Amino acid sequence: QVVGSIHLGESSDCFYLYLHLQTIEMHGRVKKDVVEPTPEEREKQREQVRTARALFGKLLALRKDRVYSQQTFDMTSKALQFHPEFPTLWGYRREILLSGALGGGGGGGGGVSSGEAKKDEAAKGEEKEEKEEEEEATKKEETKEGSLLRREILEDEIKLLEKALRRTQKVYSIWFHRKWTVEKLFELCEAQGDVAVAKEVLEVEMQLCNRLLEADERNFHCWNHRTYTMGLMQAFLARNKGRSDKAAPEEEAQKASAAQAETVPAEPAPADADSPPPPPTRPRCSTERQSSSPAMAWLCLRSRTPVIRVLARV
Repeated sequence: QVVGSIHLGESSDCFYLYLHLQTIEMHGRVKKDVVEPTPEEREKQREQVRTARALFGKLLALRKDRVYSQQTFDMTSKALQFHPEFPTLWGYRREILLSGALGGGGGGGGGVSSGEAKKDEAAKGEEKEEKEEEEEATKKEETKEGSLLRREILEDEIKLLEKALRRTQKVYSIWFHRKWTVEKLFELCEAQGDVAVAKEVLEVEMQLCNRLLEADERNFHCWNHRTYTMGLMQAFLARNKGRSDKAAPEEEAQKASAAQAETVPAEPAPADADSPPPPPTRPRCSTERQSSSPAMAWLCLRSRTPVIRVLARV
């Protein structure tokens, strides 16, 4: 729908079409009018661009030199908050996270000097075993602390991505990085055995997709992310259903055996003295036992003659 006025102007060679647009409505979305910034706002924007350009150049040089540290990670956070549509910086953050430079790997401790080794050799075997147990316990604590730290870092990454999606919802690099972060966080929570938190991670993604699709149902980036999250959710539910169903047959077998033990076969009722004795059962003839035909059995019962004679007469 176009609301405006069309003016035709004539020159020496051609016609000029001047279309003065006031409102354009396309796919149910109204285009907003562009507001010209003031000179002060322009100068502020130029200063921000100069600062961001210097920061981006420094970060690209650090990435080229493979510098992975907490400082560079914080620098990428500031740069992406200013300009989230920079795929190289999102990739740089993934490299820093995978390098373990943020303290998630855990280090230090566990080393034994030569003097301590001599003392250990002279010590008793029980003391050695106690030391080994203590070292194993410290290693487990370090790995647990490292996994918790990685989990906190990934949760902070999700928050940064939410800020980026508030500014723009149709950038490939943002959605790709969110997919990667969600996958790592979900796998980490599931590996730690925290099934409720792993499920909550996927539910948060589904809620995010619902909100964004309510705002704009044409956002195919969001549809793709929703499809990926649904796949993770289905696989997650199938795995947990299989685990819970493993104990079901055993429980059913235990219930059946318990019910079988409780049920006692009913004893036959004692026969009354006045009641007549049951009639004796007649032994079946050999021909009747061998024959499966009802007609042959009827002949054997009625005539009490061998079946061969009856067949011979017929």
